[in-house]
Amino acid sequence: MNDKIKKSLINQTAKKLFKVFAESGYDIYFVGGCVRDCLLSLPIKDIDLATTALPSEIIKVAKENGVKAIKTGFQFGTITLIYEKVQYQVTTFRKDVETDGRRAIVTFSKSITTDASRRDLTINALYADIDGTIVDPLNVIKDLKSRKIKFIGNPQQRILEDHLRILRFFRFLAWFRKGNTEIDPESLKACISLKEKLITLSGERTGEEMKKILSAPNPVKTLELMARTGILQLVIPNAKLCQLHTLIKFEKQSKCPIKWTTRIALMTNSKLKTIWKLSNVEHKLVTRLQKLKQSDDSIEKIAYLYGKDISFQYGIIRSVISKDNLKNIDTRVTLGVNSVFPVTAKDLTENYQGPALGKMLKKLQDIWIDSDFSLTKRDLLKIKP
Repeated sequence: MNDKIKKSLINQTAKKLFKVFAESGYDIYFVGGCVRDCLLSLPIKDIDLATTALPSEIIKVAKENGVKAIKTGFQFGTITLIYEKVQYQVTTFRKDVETDGRRAIVTFSKSITTDASRRDLTINALYADIDGTIVDPLNVIKDLKSRKIKFIGNPQQRILEDHLRILRFFRFLAWFRKGNTEIDPESLKACISLKEKLITLSGERTGEEMKKILSAPNPVKTLELMARTGILQLVIPNAKLCQLHTLIKFEKQSKCPIKWTTRIALMTNSKLKTIWKLSNVEHKLVTRLQKLKQSDDSIEKIAYLYGKDISFQYGIIRSVISKDNLKNIDTRVTLGVNSVFPVTAKDLTENYQGPALGKMLKKLQDIWIDSDFSLTKRDLLKIKP
């Protein structure tokens, strides 16, 4: 029994769910990321389960025991179960029988070894039962212990099954590799030889993986490896990494949350809306940061004009570009956000109307901002057009 599994994954709800499957004659296990992260003492995001039950049988067991079932990916064997407010992704043991690099046709299996063999990376092929026992059908737990990122079986075959696995390989390097742990040469070689397959992926899939890479605590070594192998340019045109070390240093010093938008805006001016299929909100934020990084406006001004989130990111970027450790960013952002322009249109209506009123109001606001919000209403009303 593994104490980490017992502490993090096994609770009364899980025990009840596993029991109803066992009583119906089906094997069921925790699998993949939840087992991996649990063993690495990392926060668990999603709980994935693998079972010998067919999709229709999963739904039948759920219905008979008062468990809500959602056909998330029925044809692929995946059913979402919601039991006592806990969500589980339950998937039938399966095997890919036909793939085109983007999608797969699967057949279902009763073999845990078959199921493990179709997964992408060795660290994602670990299972655990409800007693907390680790089940390792491919004998790969050694890779997790050493933080070695390695494809299961033939690396080229794994990538040809799903081209996104090239980026997943680098994402897991960014998040899990420790220090100078050896990079599996065959896995890296396969990524390089098949890198042109990345252009077949949808922008959404590419973008989601790249956001995850850029959100790692320190992805510099991984991004540099991607650049040296010609992979980075396929997913981030005109990317420059020379200032990324400094950016991460300032992020740590300011104790600000990691934002992939800050990092990508510093790295490139390329428009990513189409390449990554960014949402309108993401596109607007990245584009604004790309434009602002050449500005020398005060943090207070940016905070007043655009709000807390973008001004904090702007402050970090300006710290990097100006090579000056801008102090008290948080305080300066707060000042800008909380500042209230003291003049209203009503204050000017005696002397200005129509377009002239709007023009004068804008002029006074610009002067007030440039004074670092120090000018009073009386000061501003003394200013002539």
